Amino acid sequence: MAPQPPASRSLPGRSRPGRLRLLDGYLELREASLLARQDGSWAGAACADVGLGERAHTTAEWAAWLRTRWPHSRVLGLDSEAWRVQAARSEHGGPGLRYAQGSFAPPVPEPLRVVRALNLLRGYPEAEVAAAWGAMARDLLPGGLLVEGGTDQPGSVMVAHLLRRSSAGLEHEGLLFATDSSRGFAPAMFRGMLPRRVRARGGPGEPVRAFLDRWVGAWEPTRQLDEPASMMAASVDALAQAGEAVDPDPALLERGVVLWRAPALRGAFSLAHPAGSP
Repeated sequence: MAPQPPASRSLPGRSRPGRLRLLDGYLELREASLLARQDGSWAGAACADVGLGERAHTTAEWAAWLRTRWPHSRVLGLDSEAWRVQAARSEHGGPGLRYAQGSFAPPVPEPLRVVRALNLLRGYPEAEVAAAWGAMARDLLPGGLLVEGGTDQPGSVMVAHLLRRSSAGLEHEGLLFATDSSRGFAPAMFRGMLPRRVRARGGPGEPVRAFLDRWVGAWEPTRQLDEPASMMAASVDALAQAGEAVDPDPALLERGVVLWRAPALRGAFSLAHPAGSP
């Protein structure tokens, strides 16, 4: 039997405009084909934003941003609190955008292409996160993407899991580290933004902490460089040359994004048969 999703929690919502811009940049660069796809069930597939916050700024921004690039885009904003859904409907409407009350998935199943859950699970016990992932992935079409993680308050630093829906369940594709360099650059800046399952003591989070230690070692020789972006690029290049499973794509680095795809992540965080799977 699939694990039951955890009960929703009433958590403080501090969404602010522009907070998820780093993720938007990554999706535009690497997931354009997923967002553009229109064959078969994909023609009606929406993007879901789970957790609206007290004001649905980032959900409305996402819908507007998507439609400037893919005019067919539809966005569904979800929240477990009825008052937040009502406020979003009255204050943050827009073309292709709708809202519904639901803890982790739409109240009525529907095909989804991307599920975005940022700054949602940090207040949940680590033992409940896997079931929450499964619930959020319930309606993802095969090949669809779940992004779960967190940002700082301004959205200048982000760490997120990338999980792809497959016939086997959810396959972990990597951890996304991103910064706009407004706070300078040092790998230690990501430690406070690690997602809930990574922050848990011991267990599957341990390889991530070890990776950040190695990144600090690669960063130390770059500290004499003037620009934070140059430090980031040089440290990632050093990691790649040392055999680390980081993506040195200059297009990613120009957007302040580092993607780490270590086998240890796939083994620690992939899920077989998400909640709600047939």
